[in-house]
Amino acid sequence: MNTRILLISSAAFLAVLGLVLTFAAAEVLATDDPRTIVVGQLLGAALCGAAFLNWMSRGAPLGGIYGRPLAIGNLVHFTVGGLALVKVVSTMEPAWFFGTLTIGYLVLAALFARVAFFTTASVSR
Repeated sequence: MNTRILLISSAAFLAVLGLVLTFAAAEVLATDDPRTIVVGQLLGAALCGAAFLNWMSRGAPLGGIYGRPLAIGNLVHFTVGGLALVKVVSTMEPAWFFGTLTIGYLVLAALFARVAFFTTASVSR
């Protein structure tokens, strides 16, 4: 598996979500409560941080002893996020945004699971 493409695509995915939440938290969360907006902005900042981590690691070996923490961190984020989104999407009327977000999270969770558990350390360029 080409881990470089996986890290670049996950970085782009996380960067878009992070930037939207950082700069448009009130609009996305549909609230005027300043505490909720700040929490949304903090989540956006964390997503931007994860995006930059993936972007800066795109040339490093993913998997094995040294790249395993990065693979497991991404796996946990996308798995837990995907399961939370599945729970939300299953209880609400269909919305294209949440459906697309859920599919993106689950696909990235599966790809990082494959990298974390079924590949050896290698640089795929």
